[in-house]
Amino acid sequence: MKQIAALLGLAFALLNLYAAYLLASSGLRQVSKDVMDRGLLFMGGLAIGIFALILVGQCLQLFVARK
Repeated sequence: MKQIAALLGLAFALLNLYAAYLLASSGLRQVSKDVMDRGLLFMGGLAIGIFALILVGQCLQLFVARK
């Protein structure tokens, strides 16, 4: 049962990594005069990416854990 939960968490984390990539890259590519908007998009993507990587690590630990 733990392995199923770990796989579901891993799938969720991978989707979050994709969303983080989209946010961060749009923050870098956005043609806007307001630097604050670009910075918020980039920082939001960075924060989501960091939390997704933490979740990936936790899921991998749960997947390989015994009992």
